[in-house]
Amino acid sequence: MRIVLGPLRTNCYILSRDDEALIIDPGWHEDIDLVFKEIERNSLNPRYIVATHGHFDHVLGVGSLKRRFSPVFMAHEKDLNMILRAHEIAHRLLGVNAPQVPTPDYFVREGQKIFIKDLVIKVLEVPGHSPGSIALYIDPVENNIDKPVLFSGDTLFRESIGRTDIPEALPHEMIRSLKKLVNLPRQTIVYPGHGPETTIGHEIRYNMYLKELLGEELDEL
Repeated sequence: MRIVLGPLRTNCYILSRDDEALIIDPGWHEDIDLVFKEIERNSLNPRYIVATHGHFDHVLGVGSLKRRFSPVFMAHEKDLNMILRAHEIAHRLLGVNAPQVPTPDYFVREGQKIFIKDLVIKVLEVPGHSPGSIALYIDPVENNIDKPVLFSGDTLFRESIGRTDIPEALPHEMIRSLKKLVNLPRQTIVYPGHGPETTIGHEIRYNMYLKELLGEELDEL
């Protein structure tokens, strides 16, 4: 399920199997009651929180969830400093007072698998928008589902891509990361960090930012 949080309209996702859940990008402390309500309405036990990257609008709700449910908080180590400074950055940019985000309990890496009962979620490193950006991929064969699913964070949006004109972004890494994502199956359903869902096939065909960055390589897919 998707819950839109905060002034930047960040997508927070709850993945569940039976009573166990993984929460992706609980990004706004003042809206965290919306996440609590969905967890309680569905009688879920949050086992993990995963941040696709360390920007404040994706992590400010982590502390509240940790205090209430004690899930394991996962992120990429390269975004650690960003996570620990998220409350300061939110105050500087938006003038809000937010609690400091806890240090992740576990640092994820490329190819790692996270398990929620029989659901297998694979970590993909996609640096660019931030040094430690990750995506989460659910393979249809491994999970006995019809289509692959990708949670792309702020790397790939519907007909757009993540910004690389911000502090700590890595434009050249973004190009490599986008190549990795567009080589996933075209039917892959993409759930981004902001905005509506899309598919890899749609982005190959209509995403002008991808066409500008990848050029002929994209035409050959």
